[in-house]
Amino acid sequence: MIRLSQKKKICDYLKIEQFKAVCALRKHITNFKESFKETLGMDLSTLQEMWATRFFLNNSFELIAPTGIGKTTFGLTLSKYITERNLGFVHLIFPTNILVKEAKERLIK
Repeated sequence: MIRLSQKKKICDYLKIEQFKAVCALRKHITNFKESFKETLGMDLSTLQEMWATRFFLNNSFELIAPTGIGKTTFGLTLSKYITERNLGFVHLIFPTNILVKEAKERLIK
């Protein structure tokens, strides 16, 4: 079994182009998980980590899940992460005005 410190070293030494994407993905996921925990004081759920992986792989996808799973929390936190690191632009689309107001209140906190 390879330890986390060994994985970091592997990414430092790999010069093969096809592995750079894997190491970049790992770095983004690790940084996002740390940012998520720092912002909210809790860890990403397994589902949210899967969404983050899809996002950082540039996969197009939709967040379809029951109420209370953490879709809005994930989206707002990812938006914060993206804008703070100048990784791109963020457009948030909500189905109702109530959710817009709720998201605005969360962002202001």
